[in-house]
Amino acid sequence: MVQTNYEMKKNNTLKVFKALKEKGALSRREIESVTGLSWGTVSAVTNELLSRGFVVAQKESSGTGRPPSVLTLSETEYLLLGIDVNSVGICFNVVNLGGKTVFSEFFPVVSRKKDDVLALLEERTE
Repeated sequence: MVQTNYEMKKNNTLKVFKALKEKGALSRREIESVTGLSWGTVSAVTNELLSRGFVVAQKESSGTGRPPSVLTLSETEYLLLGIDVNSVGICFNVVNLGGKTVFSEFFPVVSRKKDDVLALLEERTE
């Protein structure tokens, strides 16, 4: 299967993102090792993620020499909203990119009519 440049870039970005999510703070060399991507690809992808604020760099303390920076997923820049609609209520969860819950709230459904449920969704997501 031939991949377009867009598909390759997307897949490489997902590999880096997953590595940071699963392993936590990693240096670029560690990302290269974990993902199997080339140094150039890791550098390009991490620079893109840094510029967009999805990833933050922190200096790692070490004994001698220039300390390498480690990359972690941003926990404050971007948040995701998950909505679970079921027969007893609606649950709203806000999580950061690392998957940590920032906010969660449950609202019971009083009426199971479609328009009433949609009105509750609209009211709570404004």
